[in-house]
Amino acid sequence: GDPIFQAHLTLQFTVSRKFRRDKTYSLSAKTDMKGLYRFRDIPKGKIRLLVIADKHQTFGQEYEITEDDQLVHVKMKKPQPQI
Repeated sequence: GDPIFQAHLTLQFTVSRKFRRDKTYSLSAKTDMKGLYRFRDIPKGKIRLLVIADKHQTFGQEYEITEDDQLVHVKMKKPQPQI
């Protein structure tokens, strides 16, 4: 439940172009002290978010962005114990 400082974020999305191939974008950032980061100017549609943080399981999921300034909450899990 605590914020994760410096979690590595990768956001991927594809933009359709009329007379050319679709273009895929990949943006990277790290979270602040409050565990937050704001990606700006993301088009509406499907995105994929990947989150990597020390001492946590890697998280990846697709989301549908349907509104401006849409907020996505991610809850990270602790690693599985080694057997």
